[in-house]
Amino acid sequence: KKNIVYSLEMRAVVKKDNTAHESLINDPGIKMFNKLRVCYILGNGFTKSFYFKHKINFMTASNVLACLRMENIGRADVLINIANTAISSFGLEKVLITLPKIYAQMNFTLLLSKKSNLVMEFIKKFDAALTQMKNDGSYNELLLRLRKK
Repeated sequence: KKNIVYSLEMRAVVKKDNTAHESLINDPGIKMFNKLRVCYILGNGFTKSFYFKHKINFMTASNVLACLRMENIGRADVLINIANTAISSFGLEKVLITLPKIYAQMNFTLLLSKKSNLVMEFIKKFDAALTQMKNDGSYNELLLRLRKK
């Protein structure tokens, strides 16, 4: 089993208190997305694969700001992405909300070249430190601090 270093959690971003928000709170299942206007960010292969896998129709926007603006003005209902930082950096935190349900995760592990002479020793130390941090809660604290920046 690979030791996951970081995981990006894909959640639904909706306009607060609109129909999509209420619909996804009441029925957060994948099928609900087929009743909504879903926004896709051009070039995000992970999300595009997710939409195709679940047969979710979508409209395309050039970047995350374009999707968030479309939601803000009512042209789109939902975006499945990691958008917390974008929401606040564009000043939309009073209008848009990220819902709690995780629809997909993109996990990352640490990769090192086989040519490195530190590989086994470093990996063992890294894995031990990461496991200890996860067990004592300091890893989650670090992630929360980094996500706020």
